[in-house]
Amino acid sequence: MKVMRIPPQSLIQDMPCDYMDAYSIILEDKDHRIKIEDLIRFGETPGWISILMRCRDCVVKILGLKTSNTVMIARDEKFVLKIGLKTGIFKVTDFNEQEVVFSEDDKHLKFYLSIFLDQSVSQKSKVTATTMVIYNNVMGRIYFFIVKPFHRIIIPALLKGLLKKVN
Repeated sequence: MKVMRIPPQSLIQDMPCDYMDAYSIILEDKDHRIKIEDLIRFGETPGWISILMRCRDCVVKILGLKTSNTVMIARDEKFVLKIGLKTGIFKVTDFNEQEVVFSEDDKHLKFYLSIFLDQSVSQKSKVTATTMVIYNNVMGRIYFFIVKPFHRIIIPALLKGLLKKVN
């Protein structure tokens, strides 16, 4: 697991933001058979993250912020990546063969998560998860100040889970 810069080819590369981080992992991918859709389909949320999200939902509901829902991506062969696809609290807002961008816009902040697949290295694929946050107001700054330590644990944990699932 490496802390990285955002990939230069990323769809969100030139977006202004108040906060940005990026983490990457290397997957064994001898014939470059992994596709961006596979990364989304193979991703699973560990139970402890689900518990944290339920706790978050209880607090933010009182504040009038959006809560996560139970819509999850189908894990079958009929899965089709498309704009507007809901995955928990986020929806797909852009994608191409290398990248999927998820986002959520709420009254306190706008959140982007990019999953970028780089297959330029022989027999390996590098997956980079980039987070960008734009604060809409002071509440957004306070909210993200509180959740940032959890965010810095959750994103690497999700990537490690993906690594186990794909390799």
